[in-house]
Amino acid sequence: MVLVYLLILTQKIIVMPQCRLKKFTLISNNSLTKKNHSIVIPTFQTIVNMKKHILLLVVLVFAATTWTQAQTVLEFKLVNNTGEDFYAVYLTDTDTQDWGEDILPEDIVKDGDTIDITFDYVGDETLCIWDLRLTHDASEEDYIYINEIDLCEVSILTLYIDENGDYGFKLD
Repeated sequence: MVLVYLLILTQKIIVMPQCRLKKFTLISNNSLTKKNHSIVIPTFQTIVNMKKHILLLVVLVFAATTWTQAQTVLEFKLVNNTGEDFYAVYLTDTDTQDWGEDILPEDIVKDGDTIDITFDYVGDETLCIWDLRLTHDASEEDYIYINEIDLCEVSILTLYIDENGDYGFKLD
């Protein structure tokens, strides 16, 4: 029986219920007797059909998981024309109060800098409207807050200080 097991392993055959029955004679080195054994050996077509079904199942499971939780990547350029430096940048969708982690790709955004910001999220749908928070120092008590920015439409977000000394922003 060990020989039959090795035959199945080396041929990488998976036994299926709808296969042809084949008889063969097994001669063992350890005994001088011949024994007739019946085993089920799948036909080539059965193996091919089985592989197609397994592949289809894997594809369907993968599609179902990626369809329900799609990953979306959003990116934009942040231009700092405020005359001040920023040490952290946070984004959250408008329905969430959790700011998460700092998404700034560098340690600091100096006045006059333009940086590329790319972030991704996993969700059931594409979210376009986001809130932005930029902090002036490590304490994160002094910050600028801009709400409801459509990042699906914006490619450049320019921050500035207007003639009244208030923060403003322009979307391109």
